[in-house]
Amino acid sequence: MLRADTIILGGGLSGLTLLKELSGDAILITKNVGGLIQNYVTPNGFSFDLGGHVYNSSNPDIEEVMNVIPNTLHSHRKSWWIRSGTFNESEKYTFPVQSSMRSLVTDTPQDTSWSPNLEDYSIKIFGEAFTEEFFRPFNERVWTTALSDLDVDWVKGRVQHPREFSDKNWGLNSSFYYAPGSEIVKYFLKDFSNNIINGTVLSVNLGDKTVRYQDDLSGVIYYVKYNRLIDTTGRFLEGESILRRNYIAYFGVGVEGSPAYDFHWCYGPFDQSVHRVTLLSSYHPGLAPSGTHSYLMEIPFSSEYRSPWIISVLLRAMKTKPNSSILKFAASAALRTAGFPIEKEKVIDVWAKVSLGYPVPMVGSRKVVAQIKEKLFNQNVFLAGRWGAHGYWNWEHIVTDARVVRRLLNDYSQDNLNHYLTSDFYYKV
Repeated sequence: MLRADTIILGGGLSGLTLLKELSGDAILITKNVGGLIQNYVTPNGFSFDLGGHVYNSSNPDIEEVMNVIPNTLHSHRKSWWIRSGTFNESEKYTFPVQSSMRSLVTDTPQDTSWSPNLEDYSIKIFGEAFTEEFFRPFNERVWTTALSDLDVDWVKGRVQHPREFSDKNWGLNSSFYYAPGSEIVKYFLKDFSNNIINGTVLSVNLGDKTVRYQDDLSGVIYYVKYNRLIDTTGRFLEGESILRRNYIAYFGVGVEGSPAYDFHWCYGPFDQSVHRVTLLSSYHPGLAPSGTHSYLMEIPFSSEYRSPWIISVLLRAMKTKPNSSILKFAASAALRTAGFPIEKEKVIDVWAKVSLGYPVPMVGSRKVVAQIKEKLFNQNVFLAGRWGAHGYWNWEHIVTDARVVRRLLNDYSQDNLNHYLTSDFYYKV
């Protein structure tokens, strides 16, 4: 039986960051190195991401990494909400939308008292008109959850208040880095490839502190005994109905010629299913062959919210024949509903994948996560990352979270434990 002092479950950005933060003094087990930051290259040479990930350029930790990763580019955000119509012939607003829609937003906060949910918060801060026009349909589409069921503790740094309107570059991604996910994975593997086991975790026995996994290459089942276990996959949160995770159907579309639009990402009209369209080739020229450009559509869904019809149409078309005329028609039709009329004849490539979307911040979910963390802490099990700790975090938050865990592993003080249980690095205003 193999033995390791510390085992990390999950090799996405959270797991890899933890491995680096622990200076490689751990074993990481994962079926999928890179997780959601991977990029997928089609036979036609288009590269698509699960979401077109961008990384905050104002954080020195992220900047340090990006400066050594090849093929990294820096950009200033160009994003819009298309209220109706198409991108070029439409009513559209730049982000943050609340700073553009002055007619629907008060210049000063109406009420900054505590709010029990996101619906109450929005009405107090922005008023009913803006809530119904933008805030409710936007959040209910991306979270696939009623606004009144969503908590407010995640909005710090993400939702601009009226008093902040003067800052045109407001927000976590007002300027950002982009690097292909494969390059980021190589950055971690350069120093820690020997610490990574490619396998599928079959079970965890908390009693005798063993992890049972199946090697992905040989199919052989192994057991590893640990002293401390860090989970980034969310396996210990399963079964808690309040800890919901939704899904996103991604559809990449490669198109011939130069783009007729200049943007990074846009949010489509709220009467349509496509939540966001990213002009992915605007992030990096290497994501599309010369003389072409590419889009990435994101359609959130969940078991609680009916899967939009366009997902079924596109996925069914994908199964018939790759890049068939039916598939190209379906992809161009979906783009049109989001405000981007692309002729079917110009579509070269279509790619699709369904994956986890977001950990939904339901009212009361943070308290439940803290209770589970405390219970598992007594068994030397630690939860971290977007899925492991159910936090709507970007890479900056993931780095801080990893350091909170590291400090706790080094010193089980009450202060370190409190920081870990509450994740106050993110939620503390």
